[in-house]
Amino acid sequence: MQTRIHLYNDVSVEYDEREEVKGYWIRKELMDDRCFRLMTAELRFDRQRRLIGQEISGGEIITAAEYEAARANRGTTV
Repeated sequence: MQTRIHLYNDVSVEYDEREEVKGYWIRKELMDDRCFRLMTAELRFDRQRRLIGQEISGGEIITAAEYEAARANRGTTV
């Protein structure tokens, strides 16, 4: 499945010990309409909102190119 994250509305601020912005993070729970298995993604971003870490349980993170290739191989939406 595919999902989107709005980097200015969806993420939470993470502060350092001096109360300055250290970065951003989001925890997103996802479920597709085929297997109904809950997936939980946690992503961390630096102060410029660049991705610096990602983890997922119950699924696998793939690139946009890998997603399109899988979709093309199945002949349906992934």
